[in-house]
Amino acid sequence: MLADTIMARAINWNEVTVGATANAACGGVNGNGASACGLWPIAVDIKTFENAQCGQSMVIWDADNDKVSASCTIGGGVRDVCDCYDCDLDDDGSNDFVVATTYSRGWIDFPDTPNDSVYTDPCKSNGCGASELACRLRSDYGGRVTLPACIAGLRGVKAGVKDDVNARAGQTVGLPLFTSINCSSGSNCSGSEAESYYVTNFGCASVTGWIQNFVLNPRPGMPKSIKKISSKAVLVTKDCSGRCMTFCGSTSGEAAEPWEMRAASLTP
Repeated sequence: MLADTIMARAINWNEVTVGATANAACGGVNGNGASACGLWPIAVDIKTFENAQCGQSMVIWDADNDKVSASCTIGGGVRDVCDCYDCDLDDDGSNDFVVATTYSRGWIDFPDTPNDSVYTDPCKSNGCGASELACRLRSDYGGRVTLPACIAGLRGVKAGVKDDVNARAGQTVGLPLFTSINCSSGSNCSGSEAESYYVTNFGCASVTGWIQNFVLNPRPGMPKSIKKISSKAVLVTKDCSGRCMTFCGSTSGEAAEPWEMRAASLTP
């Protein structure tokens, strides 16, 4: 039979043929085989994302090429950034933000995919260039990503994307969440900043905008090696509203965490 597709009319996809015995499954885009489209090209380490509370800000650091590294090492051990720096700006006893630093975030170069009848990808540039990243920040990714996925990307500074980030202020985006780096991606990226990210989930965030000079001040009592630092950054807020969905993805039907992207699938 033919089912009307109200949301998809905007992209000239008016009807979809479904079997008479099909059922709909709605759940999180999680687990092997689940998929999503319309993703933002910034990946975040899943542990960093999960450490953020619902509604809490996440600062996506953008200064590793300037040799300004947001890191915390005390007694030879690597600690969370907020163990060394003041993340509690209002002194209420809880951190106001988490920081996604050099190795806990990446600028993603999604695979170049042909247009299809579900979603027309507006970004035509290939490779890891600034023009493709700028387009995807404004327009999201038109292709599907099926979990788990190894996706190419870069660590380096992307200061030229300020206007593209600010164009999405107030909007909810889906972020690829990775568990490790340096998987086998068949990357077009090259150079010392090239990485590949093993994506196992998708998280939802509301874009606040670009911060030109984000400052981290050492917490009281820190050793002199922990100095005041500043960086350009992308600021987002962890979105647990449950309204973050992909319209051309799939789910296994498992329940979604409040921060996970959701999808509806047709099942036999």
